[in-house]
Amino acid sequence: MDIKYALSSYLNSLNLNCFGFLSFRNFEELRKLLKFKIENNLMTGFEKGEIHERIDPKKIFPYGETIISIAFPYFYEDTDYSKLYFSKYCQSMDYHVIVKGYLNKICAFLKDNFHCEAIGLVDNNILCERHIASLAGIGFIGKNNMLITKQYGSFVFLGEIVTSLKIMEDSPMKSLCGTCLNCIKACPTNSLGGNDPSICLSNLTQSKELNEKWYKFFNNRLWGCDTCQDVCPYNKDIPRGILPEFKPLDHLSLINIDEINNMSNKVFKDKYKISACGYRGKKYLIRNLKINIL
Repeated sequence: MDIKYALSSYLNSLNLNCFGFLSFRNFEELRKLLKFKIENNLMTGFEKGEIHERIDPKKIFPYGETIISIAFPYFYEDTDYSKLYFSKYCQSMDYHVIVKGYLNKICAFLKDNFHCEAIGLVDNNILCERHIASLAGIGFIGKNNMLITKQYGSFVFLGEIVTSLKIMEDSPMKSLCGTCLNCIKACPTNSLGGNDPSICLSNLTQSKELNEKWYKFFNNRLWGCDTCQDVCPYNKDIPRGILPEFKPLDHLSLINIDEINNMSNKVFKDKYKISACGYRGKKYLIRNLKINIL
């Protein structure tokens, strides 16, 4: 059985059609970028502590022969920005849980059919997943620093599978941004275009410490920011509702101001912690609400 064909067919059966393969190797080309991020405080403690493993993931996965990079489309519906809102990426159940569920199924398929090692990874791991996704040919890194796919634009989550199987790798995709500067011009805090990515509004809404000078930029944002994605030409007329698990939850697409402002621990645990905006705790949601209604 041809491994690549069999796996591609299985992924398609799960409604996943944006994926690619890359040989598991040393990523020495990332050393300069990672060093820059550390020197400019653009990496978390987790990332700093694992820089050598990020460059040479064989240290963590000695059996690795291939990385399977998979894009999970999550776009469902447009957002009314005239009202308080959560970014599109955190209007459903936590994407870490959803993507991990898919990856576990795929790993089981590989192990059952090809008797190999396979592990699924999503987001909080040592792999530089956007770089890997671009090398695997599923998209290119745009001027907004996001992975942009032809099928679904940038409204995708990324997941990876490291496997001991040797699978022919795909060719990387070149940038298709051209002379377009839409995202750079639209960014409310001017964080793009080689400026300061730490002042990205999505990052600021999640920051533990927040200077009051940024309050005026929140403009109905409770968590995250979709501006640079909304103006991207590759996000126009993209398919919606591909994966049902990413359907927005009512309380995250229609904001209840009183509920958030007076949120109990139980309400937070039952309704908000289950989404991608819940990892910081309820006080940051309440803080962002108050910034918006000052």
